[in-house]
Amino acid sequence: MLSDDWYWFSGSVAAGGAAAVLLLVLSRRSPLGPWYGARRVARASQTSPASNVLTGFAAGLEASALAGLTVAAAIAAGYALSAQAGVSTASSATTGFMGIGLVCMGFVLPGLFIGAWSPVAAILAAHDAAAPNAPPAEPPAESEDDARLASPQPARAGTLAHLSGHYALALASLAVILSFLAFASLIRAELTPVALEDPERYAALAQDLDLLQPGDDVRFAAAHAIATHTAALRALRESVGDDGRFGPRELEQLAVAPRFEADGIAKSLVDDDDLTPRQAAGIQPSPLPLPLPLTVDLARPEVLAAAFAGVLLAFLAAATAIRGVGRLAGGLLAAASTNTESTPPGAVARRAARSTGPVLVPLFAFAIIAPVGLGVSVRYALGDAVNAGWLFVAGLLVAGGIGAVMLAAVLESACAVWSIASETVAAPREPGGNAEAPDPSTLLASSTGADAGATFHDAAVPALVAFARLAAAAALAFGALFVA
Repeated sequence: MLSDDWYWFSGSVAAGGAAAVLLLVLSRRSPLGPWYGARRVARASQTSPASNVLTGFAAGLEASALAGLTVAAAIAAGYALSAQAGVSTASSATTGFMGIGLVCMGFVLPGLFIGAWSPVAAILAAHDAAAPNAPPAEPPAESEDDARLASPQPARAGTLAHLSGHYALALASLAVILSFLAFASLIRAELTPVALEDPERYAALAQDLDLLQPGDDVRFAAAHAIATHTAALRALRESVGDDGRFGPRELEQLAVAPRFEADGIAKSLVDDDDLTPRQAAGIQPSPLPLPLPLTVDLARPEVLAAAFAGVLLAFLAAATAIRGVGRLAGGLLAAASTNTESTPPGAVARRAARSTGPVLVPLFAFAIIAPVGLGVSVRYALGDAVNAGWLFVAGLLVAGGIGAVMLAAVLESACAVWSIASETVAAPREPGGNAEAPDPSTLLASSTGADAGATFHDAAVPALVAFARLAAAAALAFGALFVA
């Protein structure tokens, strides 16, 4: 089936792996990376806390471009490579979308090594924390290399943590794309039984997707052609007399299959001795096939509205998480400031556990209840002859997911910039290697950004990633509810 063109798919996997490695290298070495932005933030800290925050957020916006551009280039490369594969039973668009999935597979492969960074980071963090407590040795002779090593450098554990965070967010963005493609395939599977059960409604839905010219006469003619086609498939099923060889599954696939898919199914049935060549010769492509994969028109009003709604829900999820963490921190500080002798053991921990409810409940509401409720409402409000329900959810899924992950990338990059700048400001050194106490105002400014970045890292970023994943899971789990 693949002849000698299998290497195009291998190239897509290699493109994904190369994109992952390139992202890690650029995050550490590129002028857009957080390590270069941290220098600007450290200088801005000498002015005021506001300058620290604004410069750090701007650097986060710049650093997030690395993940976006790398993922976009990997997707384009994977599609272009796999679209060249000579698969006789699939179109170039189908194999191209397969290439996007293979890019994700290649992008995951370096994660086997990156996943080992967490214990390494913990060991390095313990080493960095214990190093200042070591007994001072006799100072060695000063040299140019000693001065270079004594210059401000971020902790090794922080370096590994920031790199793995950028990689995880890029992987989450690819997961959003895969979820969207899986949702489109799910909707196509939900539409195929309609062609068998109600050809007239199937023709109306195809007309709504611009797969058929407008007009009642055109729709009636297409419905009659579908009814004739499915009747021939049912007759073939009766002649075979064995659902294990030719049953409901093959019937649904062939009812909406384009020519290349129908030819591939017929060839597979003959190769497996399920049909004779004479029986397979009677299999014809559908007169009104569904595209594979099913496409979404971004110019439709329901898709545009859903895109705005998806990004808005992602922002609300992040805002709720940040506000909830603020309440939790305030409650813990208030509990710690009370008389500890009258506070029962574990009371503070129980209070913290109860405080997480106001954070989790809105997150589930924004990521699951709102998309499902909006999709079902749009589906029943506009009737059975349109595809507005699942198109709305598709637009919400892709726009909300990408928006959530990119905002998380901005906040995670800003956190890395503030963290590295804070480490640099807290322990500066003169060119000669003699320690110099940091200026209190500069230290206060750097700690302001680091505290804000810690909140983003611990609250907003996990909430945004969870929103994207929960919204994709909800769309796939309740996909049948959105089909007219």
